Amino acid sequence: GRVLGRAMLCSAFWLIWGMGAAQYVGIVLQQSTYGSHALAAYRGTQVGYSPAVFGLPTHALLWHGPGVATEMEPAGYYGSAINDVWGTKQAGWARKPATQSVHAILWNGSASDFVDLHPSAFAQSQCNGMSESHQIGVVYASNGDQMRAVMWTGTASSVVVLHPSWAVRSVGMGIHNGRQVGYGYDTSGWQRA
Repeated sequence: GRVLGRAMLCSAFWLIWGMGAAQYVGIVLQQSTYGSHALAAYRGTQVGYSPAVFGLPTHALLWHGPGVATEMEPAGYYGSAINDVWGTKQAGWARKPATQSVHAILWNGSASDFVDLHPSAFAQSQCNGMSESHQIGVVYASNGDQMRAVMWTGTASSVVVLHPSWAVRSVGMGIHNGRQVGYGYDTSGWQRA
């Protein structure tokens, strides 16, 4: 297993660790004035985004090891990020400029090969994690405050709401081997896993 993290040398320099602090490889994922942020890695592939600067939006990025990043923002969207990767697929979000709403996106290795996972019954959605066949994240009601943890299986119509009965708001963060993880807020405002 490997762990991805950032060294504080500059925002474009990232470290991939082996199974110990002494086993790391420093990589420059993108040569950019404004840097980049890597959020997840899977078997030689890293994903993340370039940060928003000077009023410009973030842009989803994909790397296959050190070097130049591949721009992953789908046509017709303005602002995006990839939060997780599994095999040849990537999961995250992209913003629709006409409505300014964020949509959960599932990519298949390129900016032109993607599925908009956004369920029409909600105002916004975001994919936070994924496994081989499932994606997990959050949807927002039209007022923007009512967050609900959700899971997909590759299409917008496959959305399943995972929101626990005790929670006021909930967010799905990760999924593996049929198990989902995330957090919610109870009626007292306490965050619970």
